[in-house]
Amino acid sequence: MTYEHEGQHAETLLYMLAQSLDTESPGTVPDWEVLKQSWIIDTQKVIEVAGGKITMGHDDPEQEDDKDKSKDWTQHDFGWDEESPSYTVGVKAFKANALPITNGEYLSYLSSSNTSEIPASWIKHEGKTMIRTFYGPIDFEIGEHWPLMASKIEIENYAKSVGGRLPAEAELRLLWDNEEGPRVDGENSNIGFRNWHPIPAALTKMDNSGRKLYGHNGGVWEWTSTPLSGYPGYIPSELYPGYSADFFDDKHYVVIGGSYATIPSIASRKAFRNWYQANYPYSFIGGRVVFDV
Repeated sequence: MTYEHEGQHAETLLYMLAQSLDTESPGTVPDWEVLKQSWIIDTQKVIEVAGGKITMGHDDPEQEDDKDKSKDWTQHDFGWDEESPSYTVGVKAFKANALPITNGEYLSYLSSSNTSEIPASWIKHEGKTMIRTFYGPIDFEIGEHWPLMASKIEIENYAKSVGGRLPAEAELRLLWDNEEGPRVDGENSNIGFRNWHPIPAALTKMDNSGRKLYGHNGGVWEWTSTPLSGYPGYIPSELYPGYSADFFDDKHYVVIGGSYATIPSIASRKAFRNWYQANYPYSFIGGRVVFDV
């Protein structure tokens, strides 16, 4: 619990540091041109997702935390209170964009809607629109295929402009279990500071031996349209009172997955749930568009 909570605080601190031009870089500035040549740029496509059932959360009962000090916990699947207990929910069929919304797609949307307000992950610098990084602002052409990082309001407005919407939490879980496109923990996933910046999302592919290589989403959390609440049978944490229940206010929305700055124990646990207010613009959260059928 302590390790994961400190990891969350560290990532939140980075949200703040990313907004300053005075933040010292974490190391040698990447050779952006060389990196750009190495990135595979996949074309957006729409995936048809059959309806079905998905198991949400997992089982780590809060009331068991303090019962048996001698128990062997090495095989214990830790989770926060709002991840438990597990339950199964039905999801109707829908369609989804395989790739998250990119910076380039959002720039085109802003241009067509004559909107001058840019997301907090961008900056007007030296007379042009650039993308913020911990190495300083970079030209847009370097990061145009990176997943957009923006508030739920901004991403939702984009989704509406193309006739879609944000996925519900259960829909995004089902998509990541069955989809052809990228998810957080795919092949060469961008989590745990493998990079100090996003990279272009990669679609799922088959290698020469027929092995499925699950694509990654570029290194961002993903917004859902689901307000944060406890699952059926929710029990508040006794070790950390108020950890999640204080935010069951219909103002905070579930985000799932993890970003390039998320520790692997969080980003790799399918049950993990995070949350932010819809207007919060600074976190490393992207999103994808889904469509009703």
